Amino acid sequence: MAASVRDEGIVCRRVDYAEADRILTLFTRDGGKVGAIARGARTSRSHLGPALDLFARCALQVAPGRGHLVVITQAERLSRPWPEADLTRTACAAVAVGTADALQEGLAIPALYDRLASALAGMGDPQGDPRAELAWFALEAAALLGYQPALERCAGCDGPLVDGDAAFAPDRGGVLQGRCAELDPGAVPCHAVTLRLLRRMADGDRRLFDRVRWSDGLRDELERLLIAHLAYHLDRPLRAAALLHGLGGWVPPAQAAGGAGTR
Repeated sequence: MAASVRDEGIVCRRVDYAEADRILTLFTRDGGKVGAIARGARTSRSHLGPALDLFARCALQVAPGRGHLVVITQAERLSRPWPEADLTRTACAAVAVGTADALQEGLAIPALYDRLASALAGMGDPQGDPRAELAWFALEAAALLGYQPALERCAGCDGPLVDGDAAFAPDRGGVLQGRCAELDPGAVPCHAVTLRLLRRMADGDRRLFDRVRWSDGLRDELERLLIAHLAYHLDRPLRAAALLHGLGGWVPPAQAAGGAGTR
């Protein structure tokens, strides 16, 4: 970076540094994932601190710094304050930003940034359903990253999927049925209603999705499949999913143990 630039970013992680600074991981619209330092952000006089809360979306001005960290010189918050007391919303948001944090630095995907910003706004809305928002985001993120699961043809034999119970195998890239499902010990159940919902989601039918009457089983199963699918293809566990599990969400056993993608 040769000069100061303006961008928009979402705060994925932050840690205190030295006496008054903060180091942040940002997912920016034009620059992708970047590491940044906000000098003096923890002082009462700083204009940076309030704008750089976790999950905040901000208008930023950054300048070159030492090493791989850019320096945040200006920050204006664009999103509403996060409801920190709501642990379910916070866990869902942490899983969502973990998707961006798993990407390599400097990989700009503006469509993913826009989708993440929209998802966080929905998760933070007191009237919204954060777990439904997370499921919608997870499938869209998979598609944007090139990991759209196979939902029309069997990921094992490429035969057409029928409207019935099946299994889901992230390592095979989607849904298995019949003998393919029986022969895959790592596949997890995907009931007919879940497969129907996944197909409607893949078609972009948000109005139908928003009218779904959720049962605990349907919500947990959909969450399980999509988090496992993302974590496998990102080659990195989405660790906040364990917190979501403890609050009533579901996380695959391999995810809780670190998963095959741990590094």
